[in-house]
Amino acid sequence: MVPVNWTNNTLENSKLAYEDIDKLSISNIPNGSNRFWTHLVMAYAFTFWTCYVLKSEYELIALMRFHFLASEQRRPDQFTVLVRNIPPDPDESVNQLVEHFFLVNHPDHFLTHQVVYNANILSDLVSEKKNLRNWLDFYQRKYYRNQSKRPLMKTGFLGLWGNTVDAIDYYESEVDKLSSKVMIPSPYFSLSDMSNGDSHLAAVHTCILCACVAYVVFRHQIINVYNQEYESAAAFWPDVHGRIITAMIVSQLLLMGLLSTKEAVQSTPLLIALPVLTIWFHLFCKGRYEPAFLKYPLQEAMMKDTLERTREPNLNLKGYLQNAYIHPVFKGGDDSDSDNEELQELDDGPKLVPTKRTSRRNAPVPSLRSASSSCLLPEPLNN
Repeated sequence: MVPVNWTNNTLENSKLAYEDIDKLSISNIPNGSNRFWTHLVMAYAFTFWTCYVLKSEYELIALMRFHFLASEQRRPDQFTVLVRNIPPDPDESVNQLVEHFFLVNHPDHFLTHQVVYNANILSDLVSEKKNLRNWLDFYQRKYYRNQSKRPLMKTGFLGLWGNTVDAIDYYESEVDKLSSKVMIPSPYFSLSDMSNGDSHLAAVHTCILCACVAYVVFRHQIINVYNQEYESAAAFWPDVHGRIITAMIVSQLLLMGLLSTKEAVQSTPLLIALPVLTIWFHLFCKGRYEPAFLKYPLQEAMMKDTLERTREPNLNLKGYLQNAYIHPVFKGGDDSDSDNEELQELDDGPKLVPTKRTSRRNAPVPSLRSASSSCLLPEPLNN
């Protein structure tokens, strides 16, 4: 494009102030010149080359992602689903409602659940638990020096009055209670299977158009790149692909507006097909490759589960997932004692799930929920 733009005298014959580098731009081509066909052809060539590179990269990254997921080690997030906006229940808490629903409807795949901690007050809880642990260590050492007598304490203000209780048992119970004080209704479900732009514009735009273009450029620019602490397996590549497509469409529309102001009447209409082809290419890649970044094939997941059961037949998956999303401060010391008990619970098979929900069938005022559910139940037969 440099010879096409440089070998013109448009800026020299004009009364505008310019620099030598401006001769390399499209503004050095006179209005209505046939040289605009070169810009049109290069716009098509650049678009087709970019689409070819994006398709090749998309296919290669998707293949690398599958290989990585198939060869990586077991992680808790492979068995976990985050659910939000759980509707309230008048009879059960969120914890009881989640446990009851999944144990009844998915008994073969549901292992355990955990309500997410509120991180806003996590620092206060860490300090409080540290204080409780210090007192617990103090009384444990005191009992270790003299095991003939259990240390006692009073639960009142500064230990001056109140009920007299065993100090070690009291602080152990307080530490256990601390982890359940800040639950919010966003549980994790653990499953048993894996299943800067150029400020000089040649064309004259309105303030609204400039504001819209500036916002699109600002919204889709990639300036800050962070070194993430976790491995995403190229999960953000579809977002990068979409931003490149958006930048191509914006450049095509700007070129179309620029050629229309340069009186290139014959070549400008041919640019209309470029944004259409670019959008079609984006939809093609979205349907062809994007599912590889959003879903994991069931066949691959089943194969990985089978190999895992063969290598580790006695794997206690529930014990592995039990404390996976708990802050390290709130984790216990050694969970090996409870692993055998949890494994025994898994082998016992399905169990009855207690519920606090009352029957709505005989309610004095039937609601929409009770009316819809009662019609599904058979009426008792009268002899």
